Amino acid sequence: MVDAFVNSKIRHDKVTLFVIFVKGTCPYCRNAVALMQKFNFLPGHLEVVDIT
Repeated sequence: MVDAFVNSKIRHDKVTLFVIFVKGTCPYCRNAVALMQKFNFLPGHLEVVDIT
């Protein structure tokens, strides 16, 4: 079940270039998301998935 969920997020036929799996309470996850958002990706190229 988890494998199917993860694989659906990282399919090769999608436009998304980066997928970040985060927990909302994790300070390292928040820092990683903030860092990636500084790069101003095109819409749909960065997907943040909250796994909490």
